[in-house]
Parts: sequence; C-alpha cells; structure tokens
Amino acid sequence: MVSPGHVPALATGLRGRQRRCVLMLGPRKAQPVYCVLFRHGAFLCQGSPVEGPRRTTTNATLAKDGVLTLDMSLRGTHAAQPLAWQRYPHVDGYIHPWTSDGRLRSGLRLVTEKGDHGGCFAGSEEVPDPAAISCLVPSLGRASPCYPQKQRWGAGDIAACARLGGLSFLRIHITGDLDS
Repeated sequence: MVSPGHVPALATGLRGRQRRCVLMLGPRKAQPVYCVLFRHGAFLCQGSPVEGPRRTTTNATLAKDGVLTLDMSLRGTHAAQPLAWQRYPHVDGYIHPWTSDGRLRSGLRLVTEKGDHGGCFAGSEEVPDPAAISCLVPSLGRASPCYPQKQRWGAGDIAACARLGGLSFLRIHITGDLDS
C-alpha cells in the first residue's frame, strides 16, 4: 500500500489521502509500470513505463490465468474483499448468467431494450468461452459475448448479452442461427 503523494501515486495522478494498492509490472526492473487498484476492483495501468523507485526484488508471482500470489505476507495489508461478480461462474470476467436448468442466477437481471432481437452465431471474439455466442442486433450492431438460455439454442430462444457493470444483461430474442 502506498499513500498518494509518494512517487508511484503521483505518477498515476492520484490525489487526496486515500491509500491504494500499487502493483509494479514490467520486463525490466529499471522501468516498472505502476498499476493502481481503485475502489471498483480494477487496476489502472499507465500505457507506458513511468518514473519511480527502482524495483530490486519481487514479492509475488503472476500466473498465466491472471492470479497474483504473494510470496510473503506484507505487514499492515489485508486481502481485498471479493467483487460482487466473482461469486458467479465466469470466464475471463464474463459471468455465465444461466443455471444448468435455464434459470437466471440469483442477483442478476435481464434488461430489455428496443430492437432486442437478432440472429446469432457460435463463438465470441471477446472471450475464449465455448458457451459464448455473438448476436447481430438491429439497434446495437454486434452484441457479444452472449449466453443462450439453452445449450442447444435456435430461433425463438433467449440469450443474455454482457453489459458494462457485469450484473445486468441485455435480453436478446434469437431470430435465427447465422451459422447455417
């Protein structure tokens, strides 16, 4: 943890007295990239290395799946509370909104917007998740990733498409399969 006013905090533009977690990344110890954990649970990382203290040792490893594991506990720190979406099954941060019997998971909601219908096709460029599909919606263009309510989906079925904020999904009425 660092306090704004120290070099890493100034480099990321923080103001005030609130303490933030700062993560240093980078291939070379002389030029770390500083990432600051904000209250929403996401890190803000500068687009290029910034000036700051030289990194001489490491105290954590970052696994291929993105999990950060401390090699030693840091005095005066504590684990962050899980984010609301982390309690749901998810792939790359995208929630699987349906239970195995096709019910919307508790705590999630479907939002209906004008023009909420479209043709869909298997796969999503946003996430390498075999359950995800993409839909072409007249009012939005392409919506992805979307998750059909049924494993074998087709015209007349419903898909839930991810939206910013994570716990609400756009309801899409599938009008056809664009793969066929």
